Amino acid sequence: MLKTLSRSIWLMLIPCVVAGCPKNDDTEDETTPVPATSVSAVVDPTGSASVKKPTEIIPEGPKLPAIEARVKSETDGKGADSSHKGSKISGSGTKGSFVVLKDWGAKSGATATAASKDAKTMFGTSQVATGADGIATALGLSDCKWGEAEAAKVGKGKLNAQVADGVCKHGDANARAASVTIEGQSVMGVGAWDVDGGNSSVVFSTFRSVAKGASGSYDSTGIGACCAALRQNANSAPLQHRGAYLAAAGACNAVRSSPQGRAALASVRAMLRGAQVPSSCR
Repeated sequence: MLKTLSRSIWLMLIPCVVAGCPKNDDTEDETTPVPATSVSAVVDPTGSASVKKPTEIIPEGPKLPAIEARVKSETDGKGADSSHKGSKISGSGTKGSFVVLKDWGAKSGATATAASKDAKTMFGTSQVATGADGIATALGLSDCKWGEAEAAKVGKGKLNAQVADGVCKHGDANARAASVTIEGQSVMGVGAWDVDGGNSSVVFSTFRSVAKGASGSYDSTGIGACCAALRQNANSAPLQHRGAYLAAAGACNAVRSSPQGRAALASVRAMLRGAQVPSSCR
């Protein structure tokens, strides 16, 4: 009986050995590779699996270049260029004016602007109260960073001025910039040129073309350049001095039209609390 049962089992196993035994549906072949997936799954606290979305990577735009010191060396003690000819440009309520090239299409207004035909070089001028950032905005610039203001004598009349270098965004491009504030003339000029294709020499020639005006009473105290220098220095000052510069700039603007404005500079300087005092505020 036992021999007969063993023989029967053996006869049943022969086909399995020859053709391969069928596999249980719940058993996977260890040699079968598992398809790779690029999406990972995470399990939430409820125990259900959810698909983890890949993190979207947004490319950064070009970073602003470092500020390059140029405007003082290009303007200090230098008069107008004889080859720089064009039309006078001045913002409403200012005394001083600049000359821009004829084909730049100057536009008048509170902030007067002009730009080259390829729009890669630009210039604007306005009252000191507008500030370098205000003029830059009118020129289509943004995110401007300014270096410390320095004293200079600009133009044919060697006018006392505060000058500063800067960098800005111009659409998707980077641009270098510079500002000139003329003391006693209630006028500030900002010029900029794209790093790729702009013309810096025209901007500096425009600064050197500055001329005094014969009319206008705004900023009769002549401390507008001090106020502008304080605002610009706030952009480049160490964090511990930034607040003091901004507060002093606000106080300076408050007394600028007062007959006692220049005498009030002593209190403005005191607000700086150890930070460097611009030469135009002394």
